[in-house]
Amino acid sequence: VDLSFNPGTNLYSVNVLANFVRTVVVLPDGRIMAGGSFNRAVGSRRDYLARFWPDGSLDTGLGQAPLTGPSGTVQTLAPLPGGGLMVAGSFTNFNGLQITNLARLLPDGELDESFRPQPVSYYNDSGFHALSVDSAGRIFAIFSSTDGVNLSNSRIFRYDADGQIETNYITPILQRFQSAVGISIIVTLADGGAYIGGTFETVDGVQHRRVALLLAHLGVGEARLV
Repeated sequence: VDLSFNPGTNLYSVNVLANFVRTVVVLPDGRIMAGGSFNRAVGSRRDYLARFWPDGSLDTGLGQAPLTGPSGTVQTLAPLPGGGLMVAGSFTNFNGLQITNLARLLPDGELDESFRPQPVSYYNDSGFHALSVDSAGRIFAIFSSTDGVNLSNSRIFRYDADGQIETNYITPILQRFQSAVGISIIVTLADGGAYIGGTFETVDGVQHRRVALLLAHLGVGEARLV
């Protein structure tokens, strides 16, 4: 353990059951961005998103009122080519603006207000919980929902740089991944394909347990077991 890295009183919530850091990204300048379900960082109010200097001290330049950040849990962060950061989770607004579940930050950490992603919504959804950005800047986001009984579904959506869902990304967008949890991670490849991992048992009705490879231009049914 590097004892010189000291984030003070750490990240926490007044509700101990919600006290989680769910994602951490090291920025190009060495600062650290953390997201989760916390609302305090090093004794200061920080809702769901906080930035630290390399020594662990809080970067007070992010999250100051009235720029309040996301209104709900941040599940995942993903760096963008050339700087900036995608923020995904289960929130309905960001800095008081109606931006649902997916937001883009500029390299300086400010909200990119021009990015207004096309929303998706299903019964009892829990927002985006996994995220990856490929070398072309396309955003692969894993959306989670349940049928309210006993089936959890995960769906892949691919967004262009303007925040529009790419409808020509055939099949993987809307196919069902059946399991108790679904997809927990996605890693994009240079050719536009992606590895997915999680607790799923089947992919589009075909048995693929835990890990599968989605080919760039083919449907989920063409996924290969790894």
